[in-house]
Amino acid sequence: MLEFILPRETVLITTRGRVMHFGKEVVKDNVMSTDWHMPLGVSHFAISVPKSSLTAQLIQESNIFVVNFVRVGFADSVRLIGKSSGHTIDKFAAFSIAKEEAEGVDCCRLKDAVAYVSGHVVEQHLFEDYILFAGKVVATRVLVSGMKRLFHLGGGDFGTVD
Repeated sequence: MLEFILPRETVLITTRGRVMHFGKEVVKDNVMSTDWHMPLGVSHFAISVPKSSLTAQLIQESNIFVVNFVRVGFADSVRLIGKSSGHTIDKFAAFSIAKEEAEGVDCCRLKDAVAYVSGHVVEQHLFEDYILFAGKVVATRVLVSGMKRLFHLGGGDFGTVD
């Protein structure tokens, strides 16, 4: 549909929130891949996620998210994450993805991220099957400089852009 906008940088969104698990409320971390993200000036960042996703549920519950920028070597992990639901599995455990606490929010980030942006939701808008979350940036960190980052080239293909 929008092939002309490719390549797009693929990021991994990490979220944390309370969910019911076998009748008990627990705190759950989740990770989701997306190409639908953008800065909104220097102090805000936006992401768009499916409204039925665990990511959307956790963001609506906690009002926080972390955008993790990853190196090109994350392509296989992105494929696995994209084909699975956080409603049914712990993606961090299932795919051996290391995490640690992000700055500025009560949420994890990817330990192997190249950089990340932490945000507090200030607005959300429903567009058909997606929710656009706009967040106030509360922390940013470049963890590795000069690393080639992951881009979605179309279909199931990923690479980098020179």
